[in-house]
Amino acid sequence: MVFDELLPIKENGRHGFIDHAGMVVIPPRFDGVLPFSEGKAPVLLGARWGFINRSGEIVIEPVFDAAWPYSEGLAAARVGGRWGFIEGSGEIAIKPRFEDYSIFLEGLAAVKTGGMFGYIDKKGEMVVEAVFEEASCFKDGMARVVADGRAGYIDKSGGTIFSGYDYIGKFSEGLAPVRVGARWGYVDRSGAIVIEPAFDSAFFFSEGLAAVKVDVKAGFIDRTGRMVIDPAFDFAINFSGGLAAVGTGSRTGYIDKAGNAVIAARFDFGDSFREGRAAVSLGGKWGYVDRAGAAVCEIVFDDAAPFSGGVAQVRKGSKRGYINRSGGYIWAPTS
Repeated sequence: MVFDELLPIKENGRHGFIDHAGMVVIPPRFDGVLPFSEGKAPVLLGARWGFINRSGEIVIEPVFDAAWPYSEGLAAARVGGRWGFIEGSGEIAIKPRFEDYSIFLEGLAAVKTGGMFGYIDKKGEMVVEAVFEEASCFKDGMARVVADGRAGYIDKSGGTIFSGYDYIGKFSEGLAPVRVGARWGYVDRSGAIVIEPAFDSAFFFSEGLAAVKVDVKAGFIDRTGRMVIDPAFDFAINFSGGLAAVGTGSRTGYIDKAGNAVIAARFDFGDSFREGRAAVSLGGKWGYVDRAGAAVCEIVFDDAAPFSGGVAQVRKGSKRGYINRSGGYIWAPTS
């Protein structure tokens, strides 16, 4: 989760918002909230959703069955089992008539109608026919789709850039993992195979390397497909901040890009580093370590999210709170 400058909280069954210093900005008085976006946040009052501004004032009355944060000036809202979109004023911009939806990105949104996905523009006009079983948001003029069980990418006119794969992942650093039969490789943005399908599994590129599996063991390749860290691990998570979590047996540690152990394998699991901190689990509980492997807080949480904007959300039982990068609470877990 990428946090806005206002963070959702729940106290005594009611929802509100705090700032990154832990000060209450909008007192808990709602039945539910979603994050702020474009100056507004969806809030639940009773059984209906509306929107508030950063002062906590209701600026769009709670009349919707469901609502989602704004993106590119429009917010998805559900009325009578169908999704549409509203403007910043709360006026209906696109009449609710869709079974499912995505947010608007690059001027288009994926919508489901008649059991299939297509794309609409901000006027609600279907600009890409609803013929896909799956459809993702556009990024850099491309969107991942699945038609007749085959995965590929289309452009914003609906034209096929490439298709025909059993599965294709997201593009990262110019390459995307694809599956051909039981084997994984990588394609470029034209759909050309640039790393032959030779792996048991393959993950997206990060910091110039990607985790792959060969004969059930994980290692790392570079963008040419060369194995730069031998497959010696039972699992691996992609590099972030120069370190990657790798596991052997029941223990997880961290390596650098030369394959050297930097943090000894002593955890049950370790997540990627974000803002110099990584969530790790031990004995069924979660905490955080720094890049040297030193604990920044006790391993006492039932869940620990990645850091974003200097804070991370943590959970104890049903109670959620936030800690800072030093491991101190800015908001102790409440419910």
